[in-house]
Amino acid sequence: MPLTQVARLEKIPAEAVERAGGRVVVQYRNGMLPLLSLAEMLGAGSSADAESLSVIVYRNGSSDLGLVVDEITDIVVEPVTSPRAGDRPGLLGSAVVGGAVTDFLDLEAVVQWAGPAWSASLERLEAALV
Repeated sequence: MPLTQVARLEKIPAEAVERAGGRVVVQYRNGMLPLLSLAEMLGAGSSADAESLSVIVYRNGSSDLGLVVDEITDIVVEPVTSPRAGDRPGLLGSAVVGGAVTDFLDLEAVVQWAGPAWSASLERLEAALV
């Protein structure tokens, strides 16, 4: 994913995970951060028994989304070679980066899958609390 859209990399204790409105969230920086497991979204199951979660805090405009990943391997800025289109929802495709085959997320699809209604319902909630 583009580094310009990564706000932070976090390790979050599993016991900090809560539910709000049927979604998985954590209290984060004086607010709530919705979490989305990429493994579950991509059909690879869940690592629900982990003691801590590796989270990429993805900044989408003014809102953040915590993308839960199995692990954060590395951050690299280097040329991409041998790109191949993907055929799975949530993936743009794959390419060779730093000598390893790497999948590229379709961040727009991920955000849509996470539920774009969050921002609309937030506006209504804020209006109701005034």
